[in-house]
Amino acid sequence: MLNRFGSYILDEANQQNASSIDEKLVQEGIDRAKREFRDQAHLSPREVILLDTISSKGLISDASISFDELQNLQTRSFAELLPVLEELERRDLIQKIPNDGTTTYKVSPLLPAALSEDSQNLPSAKIEPEP
Repeated sequence: MLNRFGSYILDEANQQNASSIDEKLVQEGIDRAKREFRDQAHLSPREVILLDTISSKGLISDASISFDELQNLQTRSFAELLPVLEELERRDLIQKIPNDGTTTYKVSPLLPAALSEDSQNLPSAKIEPEP
């Protein structure tokens, strides 16, 4: 994730023919990275709900997820969420952290504002039951 931000900052510097990188240029690169991130995220309703759940709880694991949260995600067990969690981790949206033998995830600390903006754009994210 940090490499992505760095590449956007360097690209901004190149486009502006800057001889040095200052705070303004860094901010412009980060803003561009966040815009591009939101445009490319293409989050499913389940991913939005899962990210919101992780964000509001701080951490999520098989030991901390509630039955109500599982129902909201239309799943019966944390294990069923692992493929979704692994995909979100692959896309740098969440991080897997070591935690006493349990599988624990947290929202990536580099993009919390971008995630909350995406969530606001999807106010009624709801998983529809499969027929």
